[in-house]
Amino acid sequence: IGHGHIPLSAIAYASRFRARVNAVEMDPDTLEWGMQGVKAFRMEKQIKVMGIESMNDVLAGSDAVVLTHRLTQKSKWLEEIYPHMNPGTRVLCRTAFGLRALVHEHVQTKRLKGYTTIGTIQSSKSSMESTVCLLA
Repeated sequence: IGHGHIPLSAIAYASRFRARVNAVEMDPDTLEWGMQGVKAFRMEKQIKVMGIESMNDVLAGSDAVVLTHRLTQKSKWLEEIYPHMNPGTRVLCRTAFGLRALVHEHVQTKRLKGYTTIGTIQSSKSSMESTVCLLA
């Protein structure tokens, strides 16, 4: 959700795992760029780029959902998508601690009802790099 001008997360996931990916974008201009990016990588059969109006339809059939790093109000989005997902769907949420939280939202996973934190990847506590949190 929120793939941006070039849906690199979708491209990387589809390439690495030979998975079919639904990339959802809210901004119509960015949506068109995303479609062109997928086409440039010749991945139209693996990646379907769609607008936000299609999101709830694809959530129920998803094994994993990725909230990209530029998506704002992640906690709000998590609350919104939760009722539409099947039990066991994995959510990869990019969050931030320390100085990075000035740039990207810190998602307080303890306050998210219905989710359990499976693991957290953080490069170092003193770095400006963001953190990835896997939720179920």
